[in-house]
Amino acid sequence: MSFARKLQLIMYCLFLNLLFSNTSFATSMRIEDKLFFKADALCRQGKYAEAEPDLKRVLILKPDHPGALYNLGILKLKQGDKVKGKELLSKILRNPEFGPKAKKQLIEIDISEKLNERKKAIQAYLDSEAFGEALSECKKALARNENDENLWFQAIYAAGMAGESPFAEAAYGKLKKFSSSPNECEEARKFLDALSSKNSDPNLALQKFLSLNDPRFLTSAVRRIIRSMMLDLKLSKELEEYLHAERKRVGADVGAIDRELVTLYRSEGQYQKAIDFLESYPVDSAENNLFLSELYSLAGNEEKGMRLSRIILVGNPIDARFHIAWMQGFVHWANRIGSIPKSTNENGDDLLKIAYEEIDQVLKQKMVGVNGKEIFTALRVAVVLNDTSAFQTLFTRSTAEKLDESFLEETLIACAEMSKHGFHPKSIQLLEWALAQFPENLEIQEQLAEGYYLDNRLKEALILLEAVVSGKPQNGQAFLTFIDCLTALGEKEKAREKVITKLKEPVLTVFIRNQLQTRLSSLNASMVSSESMDVTESH
Repeated sequence: MSFARKLQLIMYCLFLNLLFSNTSFATSMRIEDKLFFKADALCRQGKYAEAEPDLKRVLILKPDHPGALYNLGILKLKQGDKVKGKELLSKILRNPEFGPKAKKQLIEIDISEKLNERKKAIQAYLDSEAFGEALSECKKALARNENDENLWFQAIYAAGMAGESPFAEAAYGKLKKFSSSPNECEEARKFLDALSSKNSDPNLALQKFLSLNDPRFLTSAVRRIIRSMMLDLKLSKELEEYLHAERKRVGADVGAIDRELVTLYRSEGQYQKAIDFLESYPVDSAENNLFLSELYSLAGNEEKGMRLSRIILVGNPIDARFHIAWMQGFVHWANRIGSIPKSTNENGDDLLKIAYEEIDQVLKQKMVGVNGKEIFTALRVAVVLNDTSAFQTLFTRSTAEKLDESFLEETLIACAEMSKHGFHPKSIQLLEWALAQFPENLEIQEQLAEGYYLDNRLKEALILLEAVVSGKPQNGQAFLTFIDCLTALGEKEKAREKVITKLKEPVLTVFIRNQLQTRLSSLNASMVSSESMDVTESH
């Protein structure tokens, strides 16, 4: 027999052997195995839901079938039932075939759950505006999940709001790499550009902020920035329109926005408009009643505002806020007419008598909710009354307390009125005391510098004014005082250069621009005159 014939015979025998062995295997398979192979084939095609009935039948016949447990566990995970999915996969960890795959799935679930928890923590920090903490969590999460575009998006926002510009820009580079949405990247770019130009070009920054559409960037914090920038840029009409649009936004804090509207009208001197707005619906909160009391006074109807405060005090006679409101109305009235108001309240009591009772209440600490502000308001009352005894007692009390930033504005108002009504040295003393506690505060520095300037303490005034014009370049009045101070100290050339540079700024009010032009003309004339005198003397 030839070699070729022998090879054909061997191959035929092998084929018969394989055929009979497979037939024997197929006929010997148990029903649960047949069901599993059918279901497993569907699972390999991703048709888990279609395979589910057979997988359940397998487990009825054999509850510990590893393949059925694995595939059913995967199905539960796909259906979002992580608890059941993890439970099924945990049963087969020791199985040599399906155990490693189940373990891998459980590890991935654990990583995913931890990432989701971290994302929730990040979002919670962002919602509470704890941007530094949010950024720290982002960095930890990104160390293990570098390709997660949502994390990079959160990182950009957190870093931007936390002032971490370099990291924000680096995160933007990563977002471009991993994001599948060009629009998402465009929004991030606008957000970062808005932040970076906020100080150098506020108009451009505002334009960028207003062009944002992604709600992940248009947060409450960013909306406040927009409103604050409009206020700083004196875009009153635009801000009013923006606030009215904000009131209609789903989930908006209408009460807070209404207070912003009233504050806007107040800052613009539109007191009656603010009053009409508040009176357009029931005024049922203490805050709104306080607003109304103040607005009545600012509108020149102090008596009505003071009466409102006294009405509220009938129900709560020790609420410091309304005692303060009454005293503020009294001082405003006295300052407006230039004398002590000669009037009585609704019960016929003399206002002067009530004013002294208010001072006495402050000195005897008969109010609740006091934090120090009431002392400075009472000090203002003593100033307009020209009562040196009450003034000295209150002045001593005020400087014995720690100054709180919440009533710093009232303190500065008191200082201004003290200077105006013959208590100027004490005003300087009080401002120096305030500056010692808030050495970086530009409002205190500016007011104290003006006081020093009036006292001819020019060098001390100049030091403070340099800090003010550097920290608040938009403060035109402080800049004018700064120029006057330089001129008075004989630094006319420096003053002239500063004025020329300032006049190049596009955002200047007409008043400030005219004042600067006047000073420039005066400086030019003075320097020409000085040069002429030098030439004459040389001859």
